[in-house]
Amino acid sequence: MRWSLLILCGVVWLCSIAAAQSNDPHADDPIAVVLEPIQFPPRTATFYPITCKVTNRIKGMWEGSLRLRQLEELPTDFELIIPDLVVGSDPLEFTITLPPLLPNQLNQQTELQAHSIDKNGHVDELPKLQLISFTSNVRTMTFGICVPVGASDVPGDVSPLISPLQLFPAGSFKTNDTRTIRVSVPTVVSTELSDQPLDYIRFDGLMLTKMSIEQVRPKQRAAIEGWVRAGGTLAVCLPSQLDREHVEFLNRLMQENGTKLENDPEKGLISDREIDEPLISSCGLGQTALIPEKYLQERADDKEELTRLARELWRTLPDFEARIKRYTTDYSLLSAQLQQQQMLRSGQRFPGSISVQEVDTAPQYTALIFDLLKPKNMGVIPIELLILSLVAYIVLIGPGDYFVLGWFKARRFTWILFPLVTICFSWGMLQLTNYVMGTNNRISRIRIVDLDREGKVLRENDLSLLMFSTPKR
Repeated sequence: MRWSLLILCGVVWLCSIAAAQSNDPHADDPIAVVLEPIQFPPRTATFYPITCKVTNRIKGMWEGSLRLRQLEELPTDFELIIPDLVVGSDPLEFTITLPPLLPNQLNQQTELQAHSIDKNGHVDELPKLQLISFTSNVRTMTFGICVPVGASDVPGDVSPLISPLQLFPAGSFKTNDTRTIRVSVPTVVSTELSDQPLDYIRFDGLMLTKMSIEQVRPKQRAAIEGWVRAGGTLAVCLPSQLDREHVEFLNRLMQENGTKLENDPEKGLISDREIDEPLISSCGLGQTALIPEKYLQERADDKEELTRLARELWRTLPDFEARIKRYTTDYSLLSAQLQQQQMLRSGQRFPGSISVQEVDTAPQYTALIFDLLKPKNMGVIPIELLILSLVAYIVLIGPGDYFVLGWFKARRFTWILFPLVTICFSWGMLQLTNYVMGTNNRISRIRIVDLDREGKVLRENDLSLLMFSTPKR
């Protein structure tokens, strides 16, 4: 009796395990994938770097590729394939950069579908992955502070340059139109700096403290230089000494300013000009600032001077919150701005006004770019043709129907002729629309390239237009 009871319990236990495994559709997945965003939010509408952790769930080594695809079914959806992965007993961690994410409006998350593709080409569907993202109603400004290994807080000598970045006492500000503006000032350990220039676009500005710049590796320096030349803002707190490679790195960034640094074994870091004040120099499309250690020590108590430098360096305005609040509540400012632009476009002038060249020309460029991206074989039906077609239709179903059927003494067939004419007319308009507005080139692309004075490429922007149009017949 006892043995029968034990056997029965064992059978029930095994059946419950089998049922649990059968209810899990991913029980036999070869790998498990976990995505974690970086520890601080990147600036708005920019690339999204994440950490990907892949764990092997089979015996031996797993070799293959990982495919990630956005599931929101939007024109901005993407598909990313990470090839040549080899995962053993230890999890594999790496960083990947996703395109700007457009989240689900309901839960503010982006859903990704993951697939594993082994070396034999077999594809397994993995569980869906969720990433937290932010809507267009949130505007994030991110200023990174690079600290040396072992440090977690901002060094005390550069804290006065960071405090003016706290533009809002509460950390964020919500406007009357429900938009949120916030500022993020994260600390980044020097070893965590990326080797890819694209990853630095998540920063509005980056500061290298005097201890951290010594730990920046060659690939990181090349990536930072490329980012600055493409429009980034970099601040460097100069230490007393630097090795030759780091000195050459700073000299390249300050080349347009004419400043040249040297490392003297006895005197330390010296320059061909006396650096008592911070130097701010253009570098391609961006700017670089060198802040001497002596300056920070002597001006440590001069809050007004350091605030002025910080605003010049980070391109911020005083009383930022008050300015935004006034702009979003005082509608007379908006009315005055619209009136001023209207007078400028009509050629009028008034005291204290700006010139026509200073009027915002973004809408003009938007129309120009759309004309360039629009498929060449796609047109718009002229309004005259539409009016003529409508008049012809009215004549056909009105006087035409009456007189033609009256001529044949068959007005009783009006209920047949009227829908027949309507169907033929609709078919003809569809054919005309397909002929004029149809296109076989659904995707058009344009590349905008920024060059420096020597003709080197600083930045490339690719714009694409996806046309949901009927294929040309």
